[in-house]
Amino acid sequence: MVRSRRWIWILFFGIAASIVGFFLLYPYFNPAPQSKPEPLPEKPYEYYIIHDEATGEILMYVTTVQVNVGDELITEKNEKYVVVEVVENKAYARFSQKEDVKKYLDQPNR
Repeated sequence: MVRSRRWIWILFFGIAASIVGFFLLYPYFNPAPQSKPEPLPEKPYEYYIIHDEATGEILMYVTTVQVNVGDELITEKNEKYVVVEVVENKAYARFSQKEDVKKYLDQPNR
């Protein structure tokens, strides 16, 4: 009789320890589901064409970044332009000033 009670208690504590252990270890072996990552935003256009506002001359084709109002560019002729308007994939830039890039070439690297 005493032996059977002892086995009942051992069985009871074994089951209780198993249940507690299950709830304590469950998060480590079965992590919470993670939300699906949001897709990367797509560029509205594959390329942008930047025109001179005054003459309509094409200054540059841009394929790697989105062009926004306020962006600056320096042409091959060392002329600095500022984008003043963007309509679909066409940007219009206003001449700002003539740049002397040689003064930047003489400076040591920082």
